[in-house]
Amino acid sequence: MMKKCFVLLGMTLALAWDAAAQTLPAEKLLPSDTLILLTIPDLDKTRNDIKSNPASQLYSEPSMQPFLNKLLGKWNTEVVGPLEKELGIKFSEYFALAKGQFTFAVVRDGWEGQKGQEPAVLLIIDSKDKSADLEKKLAELRKRWVDGGKQVKTEKIRDVDFYTVVIPQGEIDKAMSNAFPSSKKKTGDEDAEDKNA
Repeated sequence: MMKKCFVLLGMTLALAWDAAAQTLPAEKLLPSDTLILLTIPDLDKTRNDIKSNPASQLYSEPSMQPFLNKLLGKWNTEVVGPLEKELGIKFSEYFALAKGQFTFAVVRDGWEGQKGQEPAVLLIIDSKDKSADLEKKLAELRKRWVDGGKQVKTEKIRDVDFYTVVIPQGEIDKAMSNAFPSSKKKTGDEDAEDKNA
């Protein structure tokens, strides 16, 4: 069965946070075989910038609240909720602990595009002064996944714990199809309508 690795890279990059120390940029932390990289160097600063952004201020207007509530309600019900249920994670709890660098990456990790192989997914979270809280949350998540039968490997690099969680491809497909119902297989009638269109 195909498997995909979901790696929680570093319980935190701030276990030994020093106010004078600088976190390395994502491109220096990641291997050269990185395929996709999305990073926010300082999440706290970005949150403040977003709040002062004119578009954000527009959505803060009382007249926009019904639209925004409907949009976010649908997003939470149809996308976030099913993913959280399948993975046993409350994304908001982890996002609140992310303070500094927040990086999502897909790395080749030996993947050559062959059937039965998958690239690895990396998540880097710098929690700054919330490292103890993040460490506790990740330990709870690791225990929940191990108790649920997921394979979790721990490796210590420079006194930072790195977790590798191996999730069967079927579980990922199930979570995605629940989160994005339109990706489910169409019935014969729907296929006929598509062809006629």
